[in-house]
Amino acid sequence: MSLVLSSDPAVQAAYDVLTEESGFTFIRLLGELIGNEGVPFLAGWRYTETGMEKRSAWEETWRLQRIEEEGHLEIELERLGLKNIPVPEKYSIKDFQSQYWSLRGKLDVSRERFITVPGGSNDDDPTLLVGWAGWNHLQVAQALAALYQRRKNEDGWSHDRLVPILAGISEKVPWLLQWHNEPSEAFNGMRLGQFFKDFVGAEAHGLGVSLDDLRRWIPPSTPRRTTLDPEEVYNALLAWVPSEENEEDDEESDLPEGPTASDLATEVGAKKTLVERAIRKLESDGRIEKLPGRPARFVALGDEA
Repeated sequence: MSLVLSSDPAVQAAYDVLTEESGFTFIRLLGELIGNEGVPFLAGWRYTETGMEKRSAWEETWRLQRIEEEGHLEIELERLGLKNIPVPEKYSIKDFQSQYWSLRGKLDVSRERFITVPGGSNDDDPTLLVGWAGWNHLQVAQALAALYQRRKNEDGWSHDRLVPILAGISEKVPWLLQWHNEPSEAFNGMRLGQFFKDFVGAEAHGLGVSLDDLRRWIPPSTPRRTTLDPEEVYNALLAWVPSEENEEDDEESDLPEGPTASDLATEVGAKKTLVERAIRKLESDGRIEKLPGRPARFVALGDEA
């Protein structure tokens, strides 16, 4: 869908007006717009380390509340040495990644429009995958399970890329057992809560991970760069090739002569501020030149160019 929209001249014109930039990068814009109104499907993508600790405490409280509904709370409280179900600490801004605090707040109440699936896109189309935030637990689990099966069986994904999707399904299992475990007429009397519990268990065994591994999954951390050699930015500028997103258009479009600071930041995997500092150094050394127009683009000078 994103590729179809990106070839629409009206969408391209709206992009230019909205961003005041030339050079159509619709996929990036779509990701930014939806990303600002979306929250990831999995705890490990939503919370910081402190937030994960509070989430774990809330999960334990929910577990005890379910036991209370079953009429066995006193036995469990005695086993744990507790008198009452504990009330977990509320969340604070430091417990959330990115902008998710503004969409969730201190009680982690869902106010977002979309569920996002970081890392779920295939290699041919990097568009951010999203679902509707109004889906219930069963609908989310079904969507994630369909994605998991497709990535595993059709796209040939292996352990590292499958585990977070399976963890997202696992996160829904307690709610599925609570709210969606009556015999389903649509599925020949199957209890869907138990089905997904068994599915997660079997797939986790096949991937060689435990249910605790799934519950504690967090994205691999990337060391934060604090310095950047200007030579690395210069080499990235030399190697940069503009991408032509609308290859099927009959009319030839002018490709940008050089990358922006944001383009170079993406290429070298560093913050834009570090790249801009390196650009100023390269400009002062007479090795690169800023082209006129918006956004600012750069080209290499001298014999090496």
